[in-house]
Amino acid sequence: MKMIDLELRQISVSANHHGEVMRNRKGNTTFAFAVNQWLETPSRNGRDKGKKDHGYGEFFKKAWGNKQIEDVKERDVDKMISSLRSKTVKNGRRMSEGGVNNYASVYNAVMNFSVNELKIVRNFPKWSKRKERRREYFPQPEVISRMHDELKSMGGQNPLRAEMLLLCWHTQLRNTNVTNLKISQVSGDLSFITIESHHMKNGLPFERPLNSDARAVIERNIERGYALQQKFSWLDPVEYVFVQDAGRYIGKPFGRSGLVNRQWRLARERAGIPSEFVFHSIRHGAASTLRREGVSLPVISTLMGHSDMKSTLIYQHVTSNESREASDITASFSI
Repeated sequence: MKMIDLELRQISVSANHHGEVMRNRKGNTTFAFAVNQWLETPSRNGRDKGKKDHGYGEFFKKAWGNKQIEDVKERDVDKMISSLRSKTVKNGRRMSEGGVNNYASVYNAVMNFSVNELKIVRNFPKWSKRKERRREYFPQPEVISRMHDELKSMGGQNPLRAEMLLLCWHTQLRNTNVTNLKISQVSGDLSFITIESHHMKNGLPFERPLNSDARAVIERNIERGYALQQKFSWLDPVEYVFVQDAGRYIGKPFGRSGLVNRQWRLARERAGIPSEFVFHSIRHGAASTLRREGVSLPVISTLMGHSDMKSTLIYQHVTSNESREASDITASFSI
């Protein structure tokens, strides 16, 4: 009897779920509906979806917007992956695995949201991420210096880019954390900065001590912002450390693509630096320099805000004091 009761209960649960799906289907259960609901719902850390998420969302709405979400099949996902891999992006190159994985992340997030929150499907075809090619370009200090000097010598907003490059070198912060660094995140004595969890990639709060050069960069740019405020009384209160001083965005920070643009690429070319050099390369270059100068991997991990030492192990190949000392051991043995 207990076995029969259990089977009847399972059938009842399945029937109730099916009935719930059908009732919801009378409303709107298209993929576009699920995407919109997902975009409007803050993440677990309370952060609203960013422009990038909205961009991917619009892409999927155009591709599958009118399709019922439970009608998305494995063949649809496979076709989408093939289409993206054959897509031509910058410089005539095909989309990288990392680029395809960005679409996969949004697709899986929308589908999981549809299962766990909207409850309009019970399962869905998974989109497995592919292994990405890891960046292996860790620029030497002299390369960073050349890029800084080139930017500083150019007009427009390029001296501001040079200042942001300097801060990244001294703090190893990511592009978005430098671009969106607020004055309120800097301690009163300029000894450290604090970044809230929802602004960090790993979702954890982060505090970074500042050396004298980093403090100088921050101090002169805060003063620069205050000077703009005094010069243009109509400006909204300046909240950010790095703000533009001309054009339509005066008093505002760079947008997501504003820091690394044609001007950045022109400076890179004029400095004779390989195209592999991106803003994130500064972070890699600084970390590898720390390692080369004898800083341990655990300390580097802390300075960079890594929540997992695995992320820091990409620097374990860098020649360190320990490896140099180990190499010298055999020199004391004659053969």
